[in-house]
Amino acid sequence: MKNVLVVDSDQIMLKTLTGLLKSHGEFLNVFDAGNTRQAIELLQQTPIDIVISAIRLPMVDGFRLVSKLTKDYPSIKVIIMTKDANALLRVSIKRFPAAVHLDQSRDISMLTKRVFTELQIDYGGRVRGINLSSFLLMMELEKCTCTLQVTCKNQTGSLWMHDGELVAAKSSNAE
Repeated sequence: MKNVLVVDSDQIMLKTLTGLLKSHGEFLNVFDAGNTRQAIELLQQTPIDIVISAIRLPMVDGFRLVSKLTKDYPSIKVIIMTKDANALLRVSIKRFPAAVHLDQSRDISMLTKRVFTELQIDYGGRVRGINLSSFLLMMELEKCTCTLQVTCKNQTGSLWMHDGELVAAKSSNAE
């Protein structure tokens, strides 16, 4: 599981973004902060893999947060979210080559895909016409680490594999 931190002072946008990312809970732990102070406190307590931040924040703006991240936490990936960024703002964002810029009004539908790409998480796909035991055997032989969502007759369950070994399983009535 990868840790994602969303930073935005707009509570509606904060809840929207965290809700969108939490819907992929089998891959992501999502944390939120309403300002840079909260974000920095959380960064000091929790290992974060990617930060999604608004650029206009109270107290310390998003540019200072991104500067701190690139200086103090160089391994953390950064996505900067703006609302209809003008040309000057886009040029300022490009000063941070490690940061990716997304526009909330145009790119929000791409956020999850971009997060998964930045974190190198393989997801999606369907397998049909092969029984589960054969598929699990293939996963074991390939030493795969993955989460499988299995659906049969309107029932859904999840299987977690690490290096080809089944480590956990969960359905609506068993764990």
